Amino acid sequence: MSIEDNKRLVTEFNRHFATSDIQAVLDLMTENVLWWINGDPALFPITGTITKAEFADINREMHSGLRDGMTMSVVGMVAEGDHVAAELRAHAVTRAGRHYDNDYHMLYTVHDGRIAAVREYTDLMTVADVFALPTTATNSSGGTPQPDPGRDRVPAPSLPAWAQDGRKHLVAEFLGHFDRGELDAVLNMMTDDATWWLNGKPDRFPGAGSRTKAEMDAAWRRMFELLEGGLRMDIESMLAEEDRIVAQVRAHAATKQGKVYRNGFLFLFTLHDRKISAVREYTDLLHAAAVFG
Repeated sequence: MSIEDNKRLVTEFNRHFATSDIQAVLDLMTENVLWWINGDPALFPITGTITKAEFADINREMHSGLRDGMTMSVVGMVAEGDHVAAELRAHAVTRAGRHYDNDYHMLYTVHDGRIAAVREYTDLMTVADVFALPTTATNSSGGTPQPDPGRDRVPAPSLPAWAQDGRKHLVAEFLGHFDRGELDAVLNMMTDDATWWLNGKPDRFPGAGSRTKAEMDAAWRRMFELLEGGLRMDIESMLAEEDRIVAQVRAHAATKQGKVYRNGFLFLFTLHDRKISAVREYTDLLHAAAVFG
């Protein structure tokens, strides 16, 4: 299948959620498909990897509580090879009358015309709030809960050679500066009018929404004051299409108070004149709030 065929498949796949046609969704997935949800299992009950059968049960139960299905509108896509990264805007109304509006960034792997793997990044705070799911901020020992790496069983797409794609190399260089705490270098790689958008609701997570370069500078400096060292950003995969680069990243840091920060990110970078002009960040805000407050 071509890249455009893969994009059409992803669009068709998401269209069926609007009518709660879960069987049609399942028909477009391979039998051994694995669906992975970014998040901390100690804070959110359904994260890590689920099978096709588990996916079916979860979605049938969730859609039974909705009035008219869940619209999953495609906002944009970046595709390369067998992989498609799609930004989605979800909307639904529960039978109790609660409105669910959330943003998703999904990384799909396509095989022989069907969805073979999905990696999902969204605001779990909004999911938990609207659907009244239990969350907890501490583990049984009273400390900050940490993600269970054993649940992350879905292999990421293969990592390309950065030297073969200058766009990916630029993004890799940009993320590398966070590990070394080189904030001035980070800022120098951004355009003066660069914007940074973080998924989530500002009334639940103060950093959510869009910020200017100056606002991000201040936010990063406050964050690094809390850290013992830098913020390691390990790149798991990248997709590039024209001036847009999607990077799947696993972050790790330790705070001066002894808390450990481990989180997954799916970034969408837009480049202009070999600088970063816009970033859209999708990550687990429940874990970020538990570590940083």
